[in-house]
Amino acid sequence: MAHQSRIKTILLFTLTLIAIISFLTRFQQLEKVEFKDVELREVVIAERCMDTPSVVFIKNEINDSSVGIPQPPLINLSACIFGFLFKSYDVVELMRFQIAFSLIGVLIFLLLIYKVDSSNFIIYYFAVVLSTTNVYQFIMGRGFQLFTHAEIFAAALIFFWYKRDSFKNSFFYGFTSMMLGMIYLITFLWTFSITFTTYFYCLLFKKNQNFNTKGLALGMLSVVPYIMFVYSGGEYIVRTSTSWGLTSYWRTLFSFTSGQSIYAKINHPNDLEVFLRGNIYIDYFINALQVLVIFSFLYFLINILYKIFKQKALTNIELLLVSLLLTYGFFLTLGNRPIYAHYFLMTFPVSGLLLPYVLQNLFNKDKYHLKLFIICFVTLTNLVLTQETLKYLDANNGAHNSDYGKSYNICGCCTNVIKDCRGQ
Repeated sequence: MAHQSRIKTILLFTLTLIAIISFLTRFQQLEKVEFKDVELREVVIAERCMDTPSVVFIKNEINDSSVGIPQPPLINLSACIFGFLFKSYDVVELMRFQIAFSLIGVLIFLLLIYKVDSSNFIIYYFAVVLSTTNVYQFIMGRGFQLFTHAEIFAAALIFFWYKRDSFKNSFFYGFTSMMLGMIYLITFLWTFSITFTTYFYCLLFKKNQNFNTKGLALGMLSVVPYIMFVYSGGEYIVRTSTSWGLTSYWRTLFSFTSGQSIYAKINHPNDLEVFLRGNIYIDYFINALQVLVIFSFLYFLINILYKIFKQKALTNIELLLVSLLLTYGFFLTLGNRPIYAHYFLMTFPVSGLLLPYVLQNLFNKDKYHLKLFIICFVTLTNLVLTQETLKYLDANNGAHNSDYGKSYNICGCCTNVIKDCRGQ
């Protein structure tokens, strides 16, 4: 027993160390970050907010969403706060502020989840570590818009969701879910998926605590100002791009969770050839992680169907995973729109829960060290992939022909034509 305890301690320490290294690495080489028109807009917002913070709510300062209507105004909030507080619009300092904001959000989430579900804290801890070391999430976590740094809002959402049976907490859950939607438009559908799954599962099976309906409805009324904000601009041209197939949601989700979505940032054949040259194991590792994710999904699906057939209560973690793996996918597929990997950034930390959940169910307490070993192996693999990606971006000053484009230090810093920084 003492030997097993030492193994657990060593592996848990290793896991924590990997997470710390991964987060600290985000602060490195910030002059090499992706920088195109969207990033420039955030810097301009920071500059204007130095004197006039209300500029964040001006519609002309906000990018349109992929469906053609404006993104919600809070998408620029963190850049505006930085400009107002520090009277600066320096790109590197703005990026440091955003990453620090993410780190604070992650720590607050861990504190809150320990308070509401201490028995499953280790599962959530694994999920956080997997999310913060994922190579795609790492690169996107060096972005400028608030939806890439919204962990603190996700923490509040999950906290109030756990305590949803009272009027007050249902109200704050509804309010927070609308705030998340007003940070990034697609998140309205994500929080609706959680609400829909929870409400109707609890209503039909009466196995879990449900929302306080009045509190929930009142909290969700906070979306009214955004609806008025959208309709005040008159008519919009709705874009008509269509889905990439019935399974595109799950293909994109598996790619996001495994880190394979990094190929969406380094996606030009010439750039990808250079990226993989001499590092062919990167592709092997990513494919292996994706197989692990797909196996975990199939196991989860079978387990959930079995529990529903046997009329067993679903745990809170299972309800969250059903919301992500089934409900959110159903609604997005029904919408018949293209699905991009960054749609899942706002699903933190649920997007990292699948593998820890499966390991928890497959291995009993006597094999706790085996679960830790698998998690450590995955996170260490993610760390290596991240380091190799950073090495490539550093050596080549971005991925010039790909979605990533030219990095800030050779283009964004020194051009009057920001389109020159695009790869595609």
